[in-house]
Amino acid sequence: MAPDLTVKMMATGMAAGVLIDAVIVRTLLTPALVVLFGRANWYLPRWAAVLLRVKPVPAAASSDDAVSGEPREPVTSGSSWHA
Repeated sequence: MAPDLTVKMMATGMAAGVLIDAVIVRTLLTPALVVLFGRANWYLPRWAAVLLRVKPVPAAASSDDAVSGEPREPVTSGSSWHA
């Protein structure tokens, strides 16, 4: 609504940037990169674990057998989280 052309151009650029971020980056690029990186996507360096005060899981233990030694059953859409 401003009469200044510079403000209108900046507002259009910001709107285009938000649209590109929401449509391309967050719905297409991020999930694709998570799949490509695989387990490396969830790597936490020792210095970050110390900084965040979390216990690092050894690299040999996988996410399935890290707690109980048995693979977990897959979660389906109809299952309850508390079950």
